[in-house]
Amino acid sequence: MGEFARDRMRWPFWGTAGLLLLGAGIWALVEDVPVANVVWYLPAWYGYLFLLDAAIFARRGRSFLSHRRPELVAMLFWSLPFWFFFEACNLVLENWYYVFGLKSRWASAGMSALAFATVLPACLFHTDLLEAFGVWRGKICRSLRFGRGLRRAVGLGGLVCVAAPLLAPRIAFPLIWFAPLGLDAANARMGAPSIIADLERGYCGRLLRLLAGGLLAGIVWETINSSARCKWIYTVPGFEGSKIYEMPAAGGALATGRPGSGTGLLRCSRDDGRATDRPVSPAAAVGASGSRR
Repeated sequence: MGEFARDRMRWPFWGTAGLLLLGAGIWALVEDVPVANVVWYLPAWYGYLFLLDAAIFARRGRSFLSHRRPELVAMLFWSLPFWFFFEACNLVLENWYYVFGLKSRWASAGMSALAFATVLPACLFHTDLLEAFGVWRGKICRSLRFGRGLRRAVGLGGLVCVAAPLLAPRIAFPLIWFAPLGLDAANARMGAPSIIADLERGYCGRLLRLLAGGLLAGIVWETINSSARCKWIYTVPGFEGSKIYEMPAAGGALATGRPGSGTGLLRCSRDDGRATDRPVSPAAAVGASGSRR
């Protein structure tokens, strides 16, 4: 117990490294350093994530980088197909595009992979930090009953949220961010940790933290993106009149956190902050996670 208490108060080395990376990225932008001013988003973003993990470790004595590396590696891996799914859908939706990308296709692909690999970790790091500080830890709500029919309806709803935006992109484009929520029904059916299971037992703390974690992640990466040279710009139908950063002012919460942000878990967390003994299926790695880069 004494050793654990000492670990809680210790600031890990990767927190300092994260601060240096974040500072280097900001410096590259301010000084307009050639090449570096194009890719500065990556060191700044990774530095910020290192800081987040360090804060979790300082608060709890354990974090993804210190004790949960297999989960972190799995999240990095599953984030790639997860976000490339949205990039593929955007070929039809045309809701955002990128400017000032690298000329080399291989360099551009590598940069994209490094950036997209952080989608799930970004949401989960913020969620874990909220849990470490006890936010909504004991939050309960009225229990809901999800029968077999309702679970199937949730899964079917996810498919509808994929099909409708692709068939009617000018009208149904917001639904694409609800599409991954249907995977939660598959998680529940397989006995994996799921939001449906939480709501059935009257517990909503984890759901609130996941949504808040996704929103916080979205706010930070939109802030960093706004100052980057190589960036994404939104072209959302009907919302081009006013923007916050590059994001349409109307529906800002949708554009940052997404309705299902961060709810794609590799391992669910107990209220004491420890990982459950039961790993979640690959579907849970991307289940119900609608989030930005």
